[in-house]
Amino acid sequence: MKLSLQLFGAPVLYENGEMTPLSRRKAMALLSYLAVTRSRHHRETLAALLWPESDAVAAYSALRNVLWILRQTPLSDAIASDRSAVQLRNTGRLEVDVNQFRDLTSHCHANEHGLTAVCSICEPRLREAVRLWQGPFMQGFAVANSGQFDDWQFAEGEALKRELTETLDRIIEYYFSIEEWPASARYARKWIQADPLNELGYRRLMQAMSAQGKRSDALRVFEECSHVLQAELGLSPEESTSGLAEQIRATQSEKRSSKSMARPHRLPHALVPFIGRQEIAAQIEALLLEESVRVVNIVGLGGSGKTSLALHVGRRIEDQYELGAYMVSLDAIRGDDVVASTVAHALGVSLSRESELGLVRQLAEFLRIRNLLLILDGVERVLPQVAALLPALETAPGVQLLLTSRIALGVACETAITLHGLKYPDADTAPEQLSDYAAIRLLRISAQRHGSPPGRDEVELAGMARLARLLEGSPLGLEMAAGWRSVLTWDEIANRISNNLSFLTHTLEDVALKHRAFVVVFEQAWNMLTEGAQVALRKLSTFRSSFTIEAAEYVTETSPSHLALLANRCLLKRIGPDRYEIHELLRQFASGKLGALQSEVERVHIRHAEHYLHAVGNWLQELIGPNQYATLERIGQDIGNIRSAFQHAAEIGNAVLLNASCEGLFFYYDMRTQYEEAERIFLSAANAYAKHEDRDPIVYAFLRITSGWFMSSVWPDRAMDRMRDGLSLLTAEDLTSRLHALANVVCAYALAGEDLESDLRRAQESAAFYREHQDMRGEGLATGAWSVLESRRDEAYGESLAHQSLRLHREIGDRWGEGLILFSLARVAEAYENLELALARYEESQRLGEAVANDVAGVVDAISGQARVTRKLGELKRSEELAERALQLSREIGDRLRIGQNLLELAYTCRQLGNCASARELLEEAFSFLGHRKWSHIQAECALALMDVALDERSIGAAERWYREASMLQPEHPALHSMADRLRELRKKLSE
Repeated sequence: MKLSLQLFGAPVLYENGEMTPLSRRKAMALLSYLAVTRSRHHRETLAALLWPESDAVAAYSALRNVLWILRQTPLSDAIASDRSAVQLRNTGRLEVDVNQFRDLTSHCHANEHGLTAVCSICEPRLREAVRLWQGPFMQGFAVANSGQFDDWQFAEGEALKRELTETLDRIIEYYFSIEEWPASARYARKWIQADPLNELGYRRLMQAMSAQGKRSDALRVFEECSHVLQAELGLSPEESTSGLAEQIRATQSEKRSSKSMARPHRLPHALVPFIGRQEIAAQIEALLLEESVRVVNIVGLGGSGKTSLALHVGRRIEDQYELGAYMVSLDAIRGDDVVASTVAHALGVSLSRESELGLVRQLAEFLRIRNLLLILDGVERVLPQVAALLPALETAPGVQLLLTSRIALGVACETAITLHGLKYPDADTAPEQLSDYAAIRLLRISAQRHGSPPGRDEVELAGMARLARLLEGSPLGLEMAAGWRSVLTWDEIANRISNNLSFLTHTLEDVALKHRAFVVVFEQAWNMLTEGAQVALRKLSTFRSSFTIEAAEYVTETSPSHLALLANRCLLKRIGPDRYEIHELLRQFASGKLGALQSEVERVHIRHAEHYLHAVGNWLQELIGPNQYATLERIGQDIGNIRSAFQHAAEIGNAVLLNASCEGLFFYYDMRTQYEEAERIFLSAANAYAKHEDRDPIVYAFLRITSGWFMSSVWPDRAMDRMRDGLSLLTAEDLTSRLHALANVVCAYALAGEDLESDLRRAQESAAFYREHQDMRGEGLATGAWSVLESRRDEAYGESLAHQSLRLHREIGDRWGEGLILFSLARVAEAYENLELALARYEESQRLGEAVANDVAGVVDAISGQARVTRKLGELKRSEELAERALQLSREIGDRLRIGQNLLELAYTCRQLGNCASARELLEEAFSFLGHRKWSHIQAECALALMDVALDERSIGAAERWYREASMLQPEHPALHSMADRLRELRKKLSE
């Protein structure tokens, strides 16, 4: 169900597009006030606002009646009120046009540029904001005897009118900057419609009309402005408005008198919209307007939009040159002197091949006293000839060159501007923001040109975003992909491209041959590389995510000069101070080149695995001390390559590399709570490694155990099976390695004392092993596991072991391990009813988990502990907030056990707050999440709590059902007897 409140124009409440009438005007007034202010208001304030002439009793009664009216609408769940205050809660179901308008405009204010500037990201948001305006705020609406509300309505309307005109001014200024004159005029008319007495709107419209050559229309706008101001205010236009009109008249007269002498614009106009390049265009303009800059070269892969960008810049600044701008295409020419003659032909100059000066010197002589911008398009095939022209600039100070090329010239006077793809959304971008990105806008326009206009629903936008990411915003690739939209979905197009790069072709007839197939772009770039650079590019196809130059040098065994050449050719993209990435489709292309040389394939994959898996082993030491967070971030940057290397090592059965990396990779995923991905990685490696008969049993056991560990709170049956399999392999081996010791610790935590004596022995042996090898972090973890198990038979000794573990972690600065043990000690304090100490330890455990490693699971457990303790302390509201936070985080990581536990905790708090209905819903959901025999004791608690609610609600049937469930789950539960007594008493009372 979709609800919307329209407040621009006459106020109306809609449900699924149908008007929902309110029987009282003051109901609409109250709804509007609550919706726009987005605040909680005291009943006294609202009564005085809408019924100022009534006494307090009558005003409060009228307010209750109006609230009752609003609760009869679909908004009932959003109206939050108690004895003192009223609020319209944000349930996500009600759209308010005024709030949407302000959210859109404020988002643009928060962008990186100034408050008054606009960028290509802001422009669609401002367009949407202006579209929402359908008329003045609450137009024609009034309530009787409510002066305060009238004052608020007037002030809000004036503020919104001011915000609208500011927004219009910004968007018009943006369209002025990119010479979109019709759009500028359209929004200027909107301005005049909204505020007919504001002269700035008229001036903007006059400027837009004049820029289109419609000077007579511009002067008629001035006459309209004069008439309105005189009729409404008895005033004449301001001097700036009159001065603009005079300037337009003078220009019009000048045009008529010098029409035959006017210099024509020589540059072709774009046939498609200019999208997403405004910032880089402004950068190039600024460069060319500096006299010291003589040559600007736009460098990028084929199809990146170099020509369109150069033409746009040229059209914008050609009036700055006495002879304007000239465009010369060099795509198809060859030969030593052809470039000079082609340029001369475009300039209308006749050069003599018989002259002793030669063509280049003749051209230089012509340019010596000229002032013009020369755009040379596609110079990569004639670089030497273009370089030969540059001396001509030394004697021609008024000439500047704007080049487009796939290769930089590499000369001192050149300023190279690298052009990559359009901005595209990453995988985490919110759905409502997808349409703002230039790549999505181009994809939409291209699909429309092909007769397949895309929708705006989330599925459509998500498919477009995925495709834009795959193509990395390549304008050519996006246009090609859009041509297939009439027969395939966006996801189907992306799948086809991922499987076969040759699928991406152009379906339009008026496209140059070099742009007919996307693979041709890469083939041409490949053919322009040196042999050494080709080798480097082939080997770089092994990388699955961004990489450092150090990694690239080791893996490819090539010199930095070859890598620099690839970067200069836009075949590598720099994404940070020391990181680069390769376009996914280019990687696919280069992988095909590598696959043709089988002798090279295995060596490069081995070197890739060696580099990253040994690095993980080295980073393990950094995960122990105070640099944990920075090390986790560094591993995260390389995790795509590490995953690939790890799988390759498992597939070829390389136990040395697996042994070097297993421990570090385990801690990375565990500390970051990325359980789902970790389970997939370790299970895949285990399955691949299992095929090798000579496999190392410790490594294989560790892979099985950790694949189970990471799914233990989602599918405990499968998890326990895997861990027991791994443990059975360990039992036959002596404890001689760190990997074996860590596997013991993991099992001790996960199996939770299924065989207490065996688990204790393994934890003790691991602690002794770590102590012997002076590994304090390992000893701390093993001692912590030992303390958990020991507490089952001797709580005091278990607590002393936990303190010993805490000391070890603190001594080496292992803050993550410290947080882990603090949580265990908090549980001990809570069990001893030392609630203040328990709360302090839970809070510190949360702080360490958040600050050090973003350990979401650890943070959830710590917050859940705080919720439980604050409930016991009687701080129910705080407990409720904490439990809701813990539940939200549990849902984010998809942890079934923690979701169930936190639903149960929140239900207990709701129950104590007297909200039985909410408690029942939470308990029923928790019961469904905890449906596994390993969690039966928690599920039994849910059933008993649900029985308690049913008894209070005098529901015999529900109480009997939950009693049966609890009895089956935990027949020996101590509360069953008393609950059965309560059930019998209720039956007796209801039968009397």
